[in-house]
Formats: sequence, C-alpha cells, structure tokens
Amino acid sequence: MKKLFALVLSIAILASNFVTVSYAKPFDEAELDVLWLDTEYYLIGEFHDGLAEVMNEEGKEGFINTKGEVVIPLIYEMVFDFMDGVASVYTEDDDFHINTKGEKVNETRDYLDYDNEGMETIYNDDYTKMGYKNAEGVEIIAPINFYVGEFHDGIVRVQKEEYGPSQYYDKAGKLIVDDEFDSAYDFNNGLAGVMKNGIMGAINTKGEVVIPFEYQWIGKFSEGLIPAKKYINGDVLAGFINEKNEVVVPFVYVQTDSFSEGLAIVYKGENYEKQGILKNPLLANSKEDKKEKVEETKVENPSEGENQAEVPVKYSKQNMTLDGKALDNLEAYLIDGHNYFKLRDIAKLADGTNSKFAVNWNADKKMISLVKGQAYVAAGTELTGGDGLDKTGVKSTFPVEVDGIKVELDAYNINGQTYYQIRDLGEALDFVVDWDNTAKTVVLKMN
Repeated sequence: MKKLFALVLSIAILASNFVTVSYAKPFDEAELDVLWLDTEYYLIGEFHDGLAEVMNEEGKEGFINTKGEVVIPLIYEMVFDFMDGVASVYTEDDDFHINTKGEKVNETRDYLDYDNEGMETIYNDDYTKMGYKNAEGVEIIAPINFYVGEFHDGIVRVQKEEYGPSQYYDKAGKLIVDDEFDSAYDFNNGLAGVMKNGIMGAINTKGEVVIPFEYQWIGKFSEGLIPAKKYINGDVLAGFINEKNEVVVPFVYVQTDSFSEGLAIVYKGENYEKQGILKNPLLANSKEDKKEKVEETKVENPSEGENQAEVPVKYSKQNMTLDGKALDNLEAYLIDGHNYFKLRDIAKLADGTNSKFAVNWNADKKMISLVKGQAYVAAGTELTGGDGLDKTGVKSTFPVEVDGIKVELDAYNINGQTYYQIRDLGEALDFVVDWDNTAKTVVLKMN
C-alpha cells in the first residue's frame, strides 16, 4: 500500500530540538524555509530515510533527497517508501529491493508487511470484505466490512459499506466512537480527521470534536502540525494548524502534505506546478537560529556540563516491554545500579498512548517543559539503540517542569544527551513502571 514521512539537552544543540506550545500569530510566509523545486513532478510522496518518492508525467518513479536532487532515477513502474534503508521497486519484468544508493540488495522480508500494532487484516472467501485478527489469531473484527484502516493509537477505522459512514473500533473489537461520519481518516498522534455534511474537523480518541467542522480538508496530524484547507476570500487555500486549531503556517498554498522527518511538500499555482519542500517551522533548523540560541543558553546555564566530575557509565541491555510488546531500540546506561533512559525515547514511545506528553523549551524560565496529554513532536534522534559502547557522563543540573510545576529528576548528561531514571519519569508523567522478576524485564504500561 503506497503512502503520499534523546531529548537533546546538549547546550551546543539545545534550542534546535524544542518547540513552543502557544502561538500568538502564525509564522509570516517570509519566515518559512521552503526549497522550491526546479523540476515539476506528477506526484511527490513523504520523506522516509531522507528520500521521497516522485513520479513524472510518463508514470515512471524514483526518489529525490531533501535537497530536491534525483538520487535514484525515475526508471521504475512503481516504488514503495523506504523503511530501514530498504525500498521495494518494480520494473516491467521484475520486482526487487534497493538501498538508499539505488543498489539492488538481497532482502528476504516481505516489504509490504508493516507494523500494524500487532494486528493482521483478514478477508472473506472472495476477498471482497475485510476484518482483523489479533496477534494470537483471534478474530476481533469480522470480515464483513468494505474497508478497514490501519491501527493507530490502538484504534482502527471501519467502513461497512462502499458508500457508507465510518466508525472507530478498539483492539478488542469494541465500538468506541459510535458517531457515524460521512468520511474519516485513520488516527495519528491521537487525532483523526472526520467529515460531516461535506465539512471536515477532527476528533480525539474519545470521539470528542477538538478541531471544529470548518475545513474543506484536514490531513494527518504529525510533528505538531495538521495540514488543512479552507475558504480564504473565496479561494480554497492550504496551510497548517496545531491541535488547538491555531494557525501556525498561513493559508497561502493550494495544497500541503503532512510533515515527515521535519519536511512537508507544499504546492502553489493553479495546476500545482510550483512545488516545494517546507521545513517544519516548529523546529529551529537554521544555523543562525542555532548559533544565536546556543550562545544565549550558554550564558544562562554556564554550569551545565562544566566543572563536574566525569563518571563511568555502562551500556545497558536491560529488557523492557511497553503494554506487552518487547522493545529493542532503546539506548540506556547503568549508573550506580540504576538504568537511565533518554527522555525523547520515552516521549516517542508514549506518543499516541494515554500517557503521551510533549517535550518543549520554556524560554522564559530557561527550563525543559513537559506537558502531559499533548502530542510529541519528534526530533529525529529517537529510538536509535545506540552503539552498545560504555561511555562517561556528568551529573546534569538542567531544570525540568511538568505542566508548569518544577520537578526534581535525577539525570546525567552522556555524550551530549540527558538521561533519566525510568521510575522517576513514570512518577512525574503518570505512566506505570513495574518489574517482572522472572523475566528480569522492566514493564511499562501507558494505555
């Protein structure tokens, strides 16, 4: 199926990874960082592994990089997004896998198999109706539906008839949003676009309307922003709003796609002929921004990482599960018998669960601000697993607040990133941290 995308507390790069949570006004168009492409494409997909699928008017497909350069030529009949450095491609005579250099690689996995929160699509005998079974093989949604979406946030969209309304079910097959919508999208980061009477808004996982029905179109919520279209002075224009329905990117485009890896495709022109790559304005990406904010941070926080004794930290292979699913891509270190984990790793894991929280920078207080219940904006450094090597670290003195209240959290700065004890984070952010002594496993529960 085709798809059209470490809390870094090091002083040297601190400001680049934090976003604000309120907006007095949208960014001016002149403030936005857009790379306009020299070549016009018939289709441009989301960025994955730094590459985006493109199609020309002849229907041939390939990939461009974040600079808009063609790095894998448009010679294929069909391509799929990269995943873990590998993409499936099809020619007229063959299909195979390539790496990000365009080289053919031996890959035995079925690329079309994707993580669907442990759920598997099932069909009736003639493959005209769809349903779901869980990881244990138990049917939870009977294959009697025209369409079922993908599971996100533990919820799936179900459309019983071809032109019928959509509803939402959980992993137990229980109807959880019983309002029937004319059209609806899958959940993403706790929100789903829905349509009534030809107008779109968005609901949360409780079925509550959180974005009012006032848009011609609403896209996927990612990286803190929602692409949307509405009437502006008689024209339907596109921009980006946040989950509070505040305009962040002005409605000056004819179409906008969702953000992925900090980038989104935007279009101008009556025929969408002007195409660009927009950087997420919530992430301070410019070198000038980084330099200015880093110098300010150094002045305000001169003690962070300075004049403190280094301590040896041992790379930890601690087993951990989240809501029953094993985790294998966390970077953790053992210090004085305690495991310390990256905050952004935990925030990424919590995103889309009942324990989600945002990671922001409070410029007024000069402290890290965690906001419970808000969607997390990824920085691209999460869940990498680390290099498996022991290191040295220093005690971190950087202050933290949760929902505006300062909390005391034991932390260490290791290799330019800050790590916290998982039990401290659980207590501060209201998720369960338990210990399975038989399996010697840390057990997280966020739903």
